[in-house]
Amino acid sequence: MKLNMDLAHEFKKILEEYGHDVLVIKQSKKLYCSCFNEVTQEASRDCPLCLGLGWTFTAERHTTRSEDATGATQLIKLMKDSHIGNIVAGDRKYFFLPNMNAVEKDLIVEVEWDKFGKPSYKDGGIWSIGTIDKNLNLGAGKDVYKVYYASETPVRSQIRGIRISEINGIKQYNILLEG
Repeated sequence: MKLNMDLAHEFKKILEEYGHDVLVIKQSKKLYCSCFNEVTQEASRDCPLCLGLGWTFTAERHTTRSEDATGATQLIKLMKDSHIGNIVAGDRKYFFLPNMNAVEKDLIVEVEWDKFGKPSYKDGGIWSIGTIDKNLNLGAGKDVYKVYYASETPVRSQIRGIRISEINGIKQYNILLEG
């Protein structure tokens, strides 16, 4: 008897039961931040508007599972399980649903959520995405999940607060940094 299992649905159930929500800060490559220096092609690391990324950004709430990806045994396992040609790098490993579309250098912010759905930052970590493994369908014919490898980033971690606004039913998260 063949077991017909929807792996994408099973992964979604795992995230619902065992996952936690984070904010993913995605760069909008349409508009440079006012701190961006055209001559040096760099942004100010201390910029409270772009968090040193050089672009305007949006913050989105996503559910994930994460684990440390450091240590020799973990690195050997990652190399063994990697497809030929993939480079696996990072201190943290995040598993997301396949519809989460971040790119390298976007940020994952570990936050705590209160019972009203309001996030607060309590030094949980701000992680910069370094490598993405997009093709994890486990032979199911459709993508089941994506893995984002991230390392701790030097972006300022003194977050004063996170403001939530809602426009046309869509929640927007604005990061407020210490001055």
